[in-house]
Amino acid sequence: VQERLRLKRDRGAKPQAAELFTLAIELGDPSADPHAHLVRVTPPVADQRERLRTLVEEHPSGLAYGLLAAHYAYVEPRVWDTALELIERSVAADPRDPQSLAAAGNLYVGWLQAHRSTAPEKLARAEALLEGALELAPEDPLVLERFAYGWRILGEQFPAQAGGVGPEALARYTRARELMLSTLGRYPGCFGARKELVDCVRHLEGPAQALVALAPLLELYPQEGELHYIRYKFLGELRRYDEALQAIEAAARLEPERADFNELARRFRAQLGR
Repeated sequence: VQERLRLKRDRGAKPQAAELFTLAIELGDPSADPHAHLVRVTPPVADQRERLRTLVEEHPSGLAYGLLAAHYAYVEPRVWDTALELIERSVAADPRDPQSLAAAGNLYVGWLQAHRSTAPEKLARAEALLEGALELAPEDPLVLERFAYGWRILGEQFPAQAGGVGPEALARYTRARELMLSTLGRYPGCFGARKELVDCVRHLEGPAQALVALAPLLELYPQEGELHYIRYKFLGELRRYDEALQAIEAAARLEPERADFNELARRFRAQLGR
């Protein structure tokens, strides 16, 4: 079930995974992984931080520390230092786990993104962790996707130059795209790799070509609101505003629980006087 979640978007896989992890725990699986995976695949709850703290205390593992670190970073971003301390514990707990290393690298990437920074120490740590993950698991689709995502976001932190994309950013976008093309050669149906490739194309070739790259993915997954949101962004850049409005309204309609999609649709309608 976890492999299904990695390789393609499958709305039925997450509840099935939660059911199986619960069963593993009930049957007495002594490892920490089922507990941590169960927290990851079940919907967030109001006391998620306390739930994660308990998980770390009772079942310490790289994944558990990583989940708590991500909570601090993205739910309470004022405590980034705590998040980075926890992610280093994650690496120390599972130094040979490529997924933990990839997640840790991308938390450092998140710090750089949140601070709009290319701080050398944080940049070097992010890249070292991601490279380590790739070296350990060069064919794992989740690691490959996380690596490419991290490399692309790192590229976005370097300022544009007069002629467009600077060399530091260009090198990172190019590597991310090449890696995703290679990944799709092995796993042609991998949703995450296809989506990541679209973002790389946007940076390297512009929104018009990115729309071309997005079209077959949207045809495969027309019910994915996120893909309509991505289309909305590209169409907006191209000033195709009527089509952009249709795209963000589709995203909001398909995922009504996403308040951000609904708010974007409302604001965009107001801007267009609709």
